[in-house]
Amino acid sequence: MAEDADAGLNGKLNFSLHGLHAHHFSMNSLTGTVFITDSVKRGIDITVDVHVQDGADVPKIDTTTLTVRFQNNSDFPHITVQVYKDFLSEDEPAGTLVAILTAETLRNAPVFFYLSSGNIGDVFQLHHSSGELIVRDPLDFETTVYFHLIVEARDSGMPPYSSYTEIHLNISDVNDNPPVFSHKIYRCEVSENLAARRVCDMSATDADSGAFGEVKYFLLAGNFEGTFKIDINHGTLTTTKRLDREKISHYSLTVKAVDKDKNSLSATATIVVTVLDVNDHAPRFSQIFITEVSEDAPVGFSIIRITATDDDVVRYNYFPPSFVPIRPLVPILWNLEVGTEVIQLSAVDQDSLEKNDSVEYFNSGGNGSVYFQVQHESGRVLVNQTLINNLDTILTLQVTAKDKGYPPLSTQTEVCFTVTGENLFPPYFPDSKVTFFVPEDLPTGSIIGKIQAKDKDTGINGLISYFLNSGNENGLLSIERSSGLIMLVKALDFEKSETHNLNVIAKDGGWHPKMDQLNITVYVTDLNDNPPVFASAEYIVSVLENVVVGSPVVQVWATDADSGIHGETTYSLIAGDISFFYLETKNGTITTSEVFDFEQHQHFEITVKATNQGYPYLYDIAHVRIEVTGINEFIPAFQNHVYNFSVSEALPVQTEIGRVVTVDYDLGPDGDVFYVLAGQSKKACFGVVEYTGTIYVSRDLKNRGQSYDVLHVLAKNRGSITGFNIDEALIHVQILDENDPPEFDLMVYMVTVPEDVSVGTSITKVKAVDRDVVPEWSRFSYSIEHGNINSSFIIDPVNGVISVHNHLDREFWPFYNLSVVAIDEGSPAVTGTTKVSITITDVNDNPPKLSITEGFIRENQPPGTKVSTLTATDEDLPPNQGPFTYWLMRPENSFSLRSDGVLFSSRPLDRELNPSFHLHVVVQDAGKPSLSSTAVFHIKILDENDNAPSQRNINILVKYYGSSFPGGLIGNVRPNDEDVLDVFNCSIRNGPLRMFSFPFGMCNLWSSPYQGEATYNISIEASDQLHPSVNNSIFVNYKGFTNVSLDNCVLFYISISTLEEFLSLKYLKFVKALDSLFNLQASKTHVFGIKSQGDKMLLLAAVKSYNGLYVTADVASGISNTHKKLLEGQSNVTISQITSDPCTLFPCQNGATCNRNIHISQDVAVLESSSLIFVSPYFEIFNCSCRTGFMGEACELDLDECEKKPCENGGTCYNNPGTYFCECKDGFSGPHCTTVDNECQTVTCLNGGTCWNKHGGFICDCSPGYEGRFCDRVVDHCASSPCVHGYCSSFLTGYSCQCPFGVSGVNCEEHSYGFQELSYIEFPPLDPHYNLISLEFATIQQNSLLLYNHGDPSTSEFLALETVDGRLWFSYDLGSGVVRLVTGKSVTDGSFHNITVKRTGNIASVEIDICSTSEPQGFCFLQNDGHKATQRTLEVTTNLTFGGIKSIDVILQGQIRTHDFVGCMRNIQVNNIGSDAFKSLTSHKVLDRCPRSDVPPCQTAKCLNAGVCEDQWFHHQCQCRDHFTGPNCAMNLAEQHVLFLNGESHVEFSVKESYRRNQLLQAVLDGKDGDSQGV
Repeated sequence: MAEDADAGLNGKLNFSLHGLHAHHFSMNSLTGTVFITDSVKRGIDITVDVHVQDGADVPKIDTTTLTVRFQNNSDFPHITVQVYKDFLSEDEPAGTLVAILTAETLRNAPVFFYLSSGNIGDVFQLHHSSGELIVRDPLDFETTVYFHLIVEARDSGMPPYSSYTEIHLNISDVNDNPPVFSHKIYRCEVSENLAARRVCDMSATDADSGAFGEVKYFLLAGNFEGTFKIDINHGTLTTTKRLDREKISHYSLTVKAVDKDKNSLSATATIVVTVLDVNDHAPRFSQIFITEVSEDAPVGFSIIRITATDDDVVRYNYFPPSFVPIRPLVPILWNLEVGTEVIQLSAVDQDSLEKNDSVEYFNSGGNGSVYFQVQHESGRVLVNQTLINNLDTILTLQVTAKDKGYPPLSTQTEVCFTVTGENLFPPYFPDSKVTFFVPEDLPTGSIIGKIQAKDKDTGINGLISYFLNSGNENGLLSIERSSGLIMLVKALDFEKSETHNLNVIAKDGGWHPKMDQLNITVYVTDLNDNPPVFASAEYIVSVLENVVVGSPVVQVWATDADSGIHGETTYSLIAGDISFFYLETKNGTITTSEVFDFEQHQHFEITVKATNQGYPYLYDIAHVRIEVTGINEFIPAFQNHVYNFSVSEALPVQTEIGRVVTVDYDLGPDGDVFYVLAGQSKKACFGVVEYTGTIYVSRDLKNRGQSYDVLHVLAKNRGSITGFNIDEALIHVQILDENDPPEFDLMVYMVTVPEDVSVGTSITKVKAVDRDVVPEWSRFSYSIEHGNINSSFIIDPVNGVISVHNHLDREFWPFYNLSVVAIDEGSPAVTGTTKVSITITDVNDNPPKLSITEGFIRENQPPGTKVSTLTATDEDLPPNQGPFTYWLMRPENSFSLRSDGVLFSSRPLDRELNPSFHLHVVVQDAGKPSLSSTAVFHIKILDENDNAPSQRNINILVKYYGSSFPGGLIGNVRPNDEDVLDVFNCSIRNGPLRMFSFPFGMCNLWSSPYQGEATYNISIEASDQLHPSVNNSIFVNYKGFTNVSLDNCVLFYISISTLEEFLSLKYLKFVKALDSLFNLQASKTHVFGIKSQGDKMLLLAAVKSYNGLYVTADVASGISNTHKKLLEGQSNVTISQITSDPCTLFPCQNGATCNRNIHISQDVAVLESSSLIFVSPYFEIFNCSCRTGFMGEACELDLDECEKKPCENGGTCYNNPGTYFCECKDGFSGPHCTTVDNECQTVTCLNGGTCWNKHGGFICDCSPGYEGRFCDRVVDHCASSPCVHGYCSSFLTGYSCQCPFGVSGVNCEEHSYGFQELSYIEFPPLDPHYNLISLEFATIQQNSLLLYNHGDPSTSEFLALETVDGRLWFSYDLGSGVVRLVTGKSVTDGSFHNITVKRTGNIASVEIDICSTSEPQGFCFLQNDGHKATQRTLEVTTNLTFGGIKSIDVILQGQIRTHDFVGCMRNIQVNNIGSDAFKSLTSHKVLDRCPRSDVPPCQTAKCLNAGVCEDQWFHHQCQCRDHFTGPNCAMNLAEQHVLFLNGESHVEFSVKESYRRNQLLQAVLDGKDGDSQGV
């Protein structure tokens, strides 16, 4: 540990080891931590020197010694470190646990822990006793990204022993630093009229790393009309158009810098852009100058001053010139000739950057000013006098640079010259090449070495400077010009470049400098500073289930930019499902360790770590997600193969009636089960949901053809049906009858009824019929459900007669559409509906009414002048309307009325005496009986100029806002005249003509602008061009008011009857009373605003104390309220309210918010009366913030939001206060009826299909033969190969299967078994009490054994079914003799016959096919009554056989007449249990298919030479005539075909088993008694 009180490089310490034994150890040069480099095997102490030096140009050094003593390793504490977080976020909170250290020692002494080194900034804290390492102070990624902590565990023995361990911690960055602008205010300039161009650059930096440190720029404010734009990534500000300084001379922009991490952190700065002027405007005069001059004015008398303006400005000079830096001491030769240039000076003027000639240079003094000359324009310095006498002298020259701006600014610099002799010797380097070795983690700012050149010259000629000539293009290094120290500027990276070759120049300081060059090679030594990096941070791979152990999964790969051992990478599994996988540590290959089962594990996740071998140990982590891909191992299986459902025929389409359930043990897509209806089930009234197995009603069940359906449902996985990947189930659906509604005989009843029909009159009768047979379902009653407005009609619930219930009025309701229902008595009841349309006819029950009730006539017109032609309306229909008859109810001497409605005057009229008349007019219609009505007809008398005007005296009060009255109309000053339509022309007889005028003629008086407070008296002459002129006296008073008046005004609400009355009679009294009141308060009042508000007048008044201060509104309002009665009494007015805040009167309606806000308009209001005119600006005293849906000054108007037509798809909008709602048509919903509930309104199902709406969409119920979403495809019923073993034929309504012989079923799915000679199937014995056996068989064998079950040989009991001579024999013996049933129908014709035999006790029956009652008795059905058999049980112990017998011994019992069956059988059932040959006890020579073809073999076979074809069922055989042989009798036997035996040969014949059995059976039958009991 060492300390240095200096700062910066001067305080940066570098440690190193020296001495004889220093090679045994290594030292961290920055922290001073000492490491052992190899195994030291010695018992004596080792002492090494430790040097520490700072980073100054001339470093200071200190030295100490380190002695290492060796002890037994077991005596030292053994440290264990458990790191909880080796990656720490820089925002980790204080107290976060990082690691726990534990230590064990044999010295039986406590161990304490210390942070030895690496704790930069003391951000970590290690508890001495517990060993807990925690975060103490905030971490900062921008300061330290990696910590290498050295931890000491020290025991408490004497002497104490210590062990050390390392902890490596990485710090990750968080976005905790906002961008920082380089300046808070940027000042930029740009000239006007230039095309779009760059203005200046902004720069903001963010100390964070990666995306956190990337900055984007935005303009926030001040960008008027989009004049500027900023580069989002680089911050360059540019204009978007040409600027005009005369419009806007300065812009103040706000720029925002945000980082790219969701723009979470930001900073702002201000950009002030000054637009520089260009002389682009000519001067102009602002007005036309007119003046007067006296004729005796002397010469030189000043007449007028004329002025002109120019929008351009003089550019002001802000900045003085600035000199470009030069060498502090400039060498010059003592023998230079006069006029030689020794240096050129240059100064820059920021005010004129675009001009190079804006600066002039001047010699301003110095001890060498006489020896040098400065050129004014260029700044060149020349020798002016010889320098021979100034060798080794330093001369100074003062030079001034002055710009040409306004005002001109200047600056001064001093140039120092040293006069030298000849530069004789060049500098030289002792070595031609220098090499440095530098570790790549050397901090920037560190010195990597020093070079030194020599020069034999003295003085400045021998002063050497060093420059990097080449090899440092990337600015990696720098060299100190005077000392030759080489410093690291940028970080080294071995992986980018291992060597750097530099060329350094050493140059002396002579007038003509000499130089030498040196080549330097810098070797960068590699460190482990790059972690391995995976090609991907996350791998997603898949592996099939059931693959063998060791199967490859994926190879992860990481690369390390380091070299050598630092770049070697090993892989390991560190987390996740690592027990299931194996990782090859060298190449990263992951293989399986177990066999996977998709049904148990669908995916695995593991974490792979790649670690390099060098120190420090760096690593990377990747996550691998392994998806297990399943295979289809199982097929779906129904939990039940037969389902029974009962449904009502009234169920609506899409109703669910049940669900079939399957189990598939596969998971994922392989376990998805799909359900389909097979065969004829597709035509049924039911469907199945493909994904759930839910059975639903697909068609109207009332239109079905049967009450029972059998559905064939298949369950399958994805893909096509192969026959081996499905399961099947049958659904038996019983459809139950329901209560049907009554049916009316008509859909619509049409009725016509006069409106005066009497209550109780019957108008029509409806009739309905209910065909249900259940009494409750067939009884019903009638009622009116809808449309019975005002309960106008009533219906008899029993007979359906509709009668009038209330008085009818055609004018109120001319049509009725009644919905009449018939409701039965079922539970629940069902309803039939019909419509009754009733038309109400007219009768004359409404009197006529006048259409127009106003007329006009000018005064003084002669008698007989037409006033108006009256018209009338009548709500009745013709002929109960016109023509109408008119007359006056009371005679009127001023007017007369004809019967056709024409109204005339009877005498001249005077408007001034009677301005209007009101006549009572009777109008009568033409109906029978006729009706009449009386109305008042108003006649207005129009004016004529028949009265002379009279004088009028008027006070005009002009109130203006601000500093002056802007001028304008101040009132109509026409004289008093009883005529109202006279037009007057007014002129000013006396008064200021420039102040007042009548610019538009007539008598509207206008005022010029005026500033101040004054009263004018003017005289007006007015003439109506008919009568003598009159003179009016006008008093005009001007007085202004300000914002202070508004802020302190009081509001008086005064009730008025008319404006004329208030202004003429009461206003001045009120003002006088108000003045009198506040005179007592040493104040005066000013009423400066009046506004009419219906029956009230609002006055605005301010009160000002004599001291010039305004009385506050609250105080003035309070005083006025206190003396309200006084004010009312003195002015004869009624004051309703006095307030300073109008919002206290709650003027805003509908929940609006009121704000006191007195706003003065630029428009002027003129309130007029006969004697006073008040002129003031329009004003508002409050504003209302309206809620949504309201508008108006007081939010009193409900905004009709339906005007925007917000309801779509034909919805109806209804406006409510503040809102609206949409009533949607059927099939649509939502706030704006945009949700389609019934998509059938927009969908067309093709080919006669019917659209049905369902939740979330629609379905098209297609006509037979069509399919598809829109029924747009013809169904190929054969596409799914429904015919399992047959040929499919498709047609519109379905398909049919053509099955080969022996195959049956709708889909040819049922096969039959083929029986050959001596074949049989064996099943368990028959039930003793009850036998129900059914089967189908086909054969051409006349005698055959279909089934046989016998008892023990010691008994006679048996049961057999045979064909004998082509007929069916059913025989059995229960121990009391043989009972035999023999039918008459032939069953050996080669076709399949359905046989059913039944035995219950001793009663038995046999039936062939479906036997009708028309068949003869015993032909196809036979039954015995059991009277001949006394026993009731069948005691058999042997197994039941079908198709033959197992042993020839059975024949010997003599119970059967046949022993074999050649043919085919199917659908074998015993007691309703199906019998499958492959589930039997045993079978012999039974084929699983019937091999007989559709065409009998003898129909296609040919036997030649008159041979006879014999049908052998499965094949044919030709029976040849004599002398012919062969398969088809084609061979003619001749002598050459004779078989000759030579005495040694012989022919051996083998008797067939069937032949032996036939012979044995025949022998038994021939000797058998005929004692059996037959029926």
